[in-house]
Parts: sequence; structure tokens; C-alpha cells
Amino acid sequence: MKVICLKKLPTDYSYLEANINDIELRLEFLYCKMLHFIENNDIKNELRISKELTEQLMLDYFTDIIRLKSFHGIEYENTSKIDGYLCYWILRRKPIQVIGDVDVTKLMVNELFVCNLLIYTCLSEVSDPTKYKEDVLSEFRKHLFYHLRFRRVDQQGLELLIFAFQSALKLF
Repeated sequence: MKVICLKKLPTDYSYLEANINDIELRLEFLYCKMLHFIENNDIKNELRISKELTEQLMLDYFTDIIRLKSFHGIEYENTSKIDGYLCYWILRRKPIQVIGDVDVTKLMVNELFVCNLLIYTCLSEVSDPTKYKEDVLSEFRKHLFYHLRFRRVDQQGLELLIFAFQSALKLF
């Protein structure tokens, strides 16, 4: 796997009117999650993280979030919106790339990554995620992956999915 360093951003993000530290923290979070995903993937030697696409998705993500804050006149967005928009731009830009010959079924690595990231995000709001049945989560994961792979996905839909999942978890 080709490893890149995203610690210092060569791009000037000042026009975004965002704190550069916030951008770097979000970028570092995403990069660490992608590295963890790749290290635990059975085709890890055939995957790489595109620095350019990762930076572009951050630009798109922060542009959207800043636009929303301005439109709604708020200082902070809720976490389901933040996570939904991030996942949307990962799906659009596809920063994890296959660099070798692999089975066609393994090509949807970005969709699989977003699926795992969404479930991680949803369960991070729960005090004890181990109390939920693994077979239920497995079934949800399969349906979510199918949806991410074959259906049209937008930011608002992902936001609603996260909110609904977290709300459902609070019922039990």
C-alpha cells in the first residue's frame, strides 16, 4: 500500500472562511479511518489513498458545511449532518483507489468504507454498542452496502439515515 502524509496541507483553504485547524483535524480523522480500513482489508496491498481526491473531498465537504451554516444562520451543525455530508463526498470523490488487478466484486471499496464509517458513527453515540445483536447489525450492513452501491445517495438521505439509526438505537 502506498502511504501518503496529509499532515500539512499544500492547498490554500483560507477562502473557505474555516479554521485551518478544523480542516486538518477532519482530514487527519478521515485519513486514519481510511488507513485502518485498508489495513483490515484482504486486498490491502492493492489499495492506495489518493491525496488529491482526499483534499478535494475536504474542500467540497467544508464548502457545503459553511454554506449550510450561512444559510441557516447557525454556528454549529448537528453531528448527523456533518457525518452525512462527509460520507456523501467520500462516495462522490472515491479517495480509496484500487491499483492492481482484483476481482470485480472488490472494486466498491469506497462504498464499503462509507458503510463501515456510517455504522461506526452511529454506534459511537451509544454507551454500550455490544448489547446490539450482531446478526441485526450484519443485516443492516448488507442492506446499507447495497443501497450505497446501487442507489442514488445524497447528503440529506445520509443525514436522515444516521439520525434514524441513532434514534432507533435509543429505543432499546
